[in-house]
Formats: sequence, structure tokens, C-alpha cells
Amino acid sequence: MADQACIDAGYLCSMGVEAVLVQDPGEGGTLPGVLGAPHRLEVPQAQMERAAALLSQRSAAEAAPVLAPVSVPVDAAGLHRFLRFILIYDVICYVAFAVYWQWLNPEPPPAVLEFLDSLTLSVYLWQWAYVSHWPLVMTGLVANVLCYFYHPFGRMLFAAVMIWGHVTLLGPPPMIFSPFEGFFGCLQSTLASMALALMYWSPLRERFTTSHSPRA
Repeated sequence: MADQACIDAGYLCSMGVEAVLVQDPGEGGTLPGVLGAPHRLEVPQAQMERAAALLSQRSAAEAAPVLAPVSVPVDAAGLHRFLRFILIYDVICYVAFAVYWQWLNPEPPPAVLEFLDSLTLSVYLWQWAYVSHWPLVMTGLVANVLCYFYHPFGRMLFAAVMIWGHVTLLGPPPMIFSPFEGFFGCLQSTLASMALALMYWSPLRERFTTSHSPRA
């Protein structure tokens, strides 16, 4: 076909071969099996072998099968166990920080407290954070229990608690945390973010939409 002949001629010319498309045989060698009459693709005799090899390589590349992307199976059971581990750890942190607050955070000297209080961003935000503390803790515990059983309302409540908790961080003045609470508190925040991602953007999200009843 003339169209394919033009494509072959253009390809060979782009590779440095002096290919010519003609209707009648002319000077030079004719590539056998490439074109039939009345169109022929001609190249100089000295470039015959290279032209044949180039066309052969291109034909092999075009005939290569297109491989579909390999989908890696997701270990839903592993995600399920990991999510429940996070929820249990979150509950333990809520209880431990609420019960052992004074033990985990020894009170700094009065002069240091006075200086930290002077850095408060807003008295009203501080009051809001103070009033919200226990309701936030209780709501967080309820959200974890509901999410443990894949209740859809628990997932929404879990997200709301995270937003609520981050907003209340603007209220208190700068605080001094012990290394123990700093480590486990940051770990709690990181794992809670991972749990929220699992609930909304992993195969586990279907568990929150297909059933409201407890599932093992």
C-alpha cells in the first residue's frame, strides 16, 4: 500500500538510509517482500542490509504484545488487623494521657509557667480548648469503638474528632512535654492519620458502607 510505503520510506530516511518511493523499478536495489507493484521502495545497494534490518526491527517492535499493568493484590486482612491495632492504641493513649497527665508532665517552675502563659494566642481559644478537653476525649473514645465495628457514623465521628483536636491546639499556651508523652503522643497522631486514610481510601472503606453490624 502506498501509505505504508510512505511510512517505511520516511522511517528509513530518518535513520539515515537514502530510501526512495517509486512506481517503476529504477536504479539501485529493491527491498524484496516490502512492496508490490506498482509501488516500490528503493535504496542504494550499499544500504540494502541496513534498511532490511531496520524495517525488520521496527516490525518486531510493533508486533510486541502490550502488557497490561499488573495489579498487586491488596491484603485486606492485614489492613483490617492494622486498623484495629491503631484504634486500640488510640484508646490506650486517650486513657493513659487523661489518667496520668500529671505524672507524664511534671509542672514547670512558676516563672516558666508565667512566661508560657504570656505567649497565649487567644484567651478565648484557650477557654474553648479547656472546655472542650473532656468532651473531646469522650467523643474520641466513642469514635474508636464505633470504627472498630466499622460503623459508618464512627468514621465520620473519627474525622470530626481529628479536626476538632487540631483546632483546639491553637488555644493552650506553649507547653513543655516530657519525652515519654512527646514520643507516644506524636505516634498517636501519626497512626490516627493513617487510620483515617485506611477508612476512606483503602479497600476497608467498603466495610463502612456495606454493613452497620459488628463484623469480625
